[in-house]
Order: sequence, then structure tokens, then C-alpha cells
Amino acid sequence: MSTNSKDIPTADEKLSSTSPDTDHEINALLPDYGKRSYFKVGFLVKLNLLMFVVSLASTNTGYDGSLLNSFQSMPNWRQAMHHNGKEPKGAILGALSNGITFGTILACLCAAQLSDHFGRRHCIAAGNIIMIIGVVIQSAAQDYAMFLVARIIIGFDKS
Repeated sequence: MSTNSKDIPTADEKLSSTSPDTDHEINALLPDYGKRSYFKVGFLVKLNLLMFVVSLASTNTGYDGSLLNSFQSMPNWRQAMHHNGKEPKGAILGALSNGITFGTILACLCAAQLSDHFGRRHCIAAGNIIMIIGVVIQSAAQDYAMFLVARIIIGFDKS
């Protein structure tokens, strides 16, 4: 405990002092929804759904990496991805794996300006359309170049 009123209060003293006033001040700033849950407040439902959809991007990144790793063990995929007569190894395989990163780097150059000009909602919608186009191209890929371009298009969406 403090022995002098000019001393700095301890953590226990801070916690025990003026908590009712502090609670009242915080509660005055928070919106009052009564006893309704967040799912009964329309804009909070929309906000949570948007956050859920945006968070799926992280899940998709992990799934994509796992899927690409499993492709590497499939003889048909290795044969289809021949580049100049060679199976994908080393830098070629690295380019395929990091195609999404290449697209993300390209998108970083213009994502902020596009978002400021058109708004985030329109940019997210356009990004989802770009993602679908990239997925269709990647699914139909017949060779290394087509697969790499599709991964760059998918990466462009991530920003």
C-alpha cells in the first residue's frame, strides 16, 4: 500500500478504486440493445457474416497449400505440369507454389487505390469474381504456364 498520498498507487489500489464510476462511464459509451442478442440486431448480423466470409480466406490459403502438396505426389499431375520436358522441381515447383504470392504482390500495387475509389464492398465483390475465374482456369489447367497464371490470378484476389 502507499504510505504517502503522492506515491503511485499499486495495482490492487487501482482495481479497488472508482470501479463503479468507471463502469458507468464505459456503459454510457456503449450502445444499448436491451436484452437482445447480437443475432437479433440486423447490422450486427451483417457485420458478423462479413467477418466470417473474409476470414475464410485464411482457411482457403491453408487448404490450397495442402492440395498443392498432394498434387505433387500424383503421377498424372507431374506429367501434365512438365515444363520444357522436365517434371516440376526446384525453382519451377517453387514458382507454382508461390504463384499466389506473386499475384498478391502485384495486387498490393493497386489495391488501396481501387478500394479508395470504388469502395471496399465493390472491391471485395470484384475480388471474389476474380477468384472464381482463377479457380476455373486452375481447374482446367493443361500445362505449367496455365497453372501458374491461374495461381497468380487467384493471388491477385487475396489483396
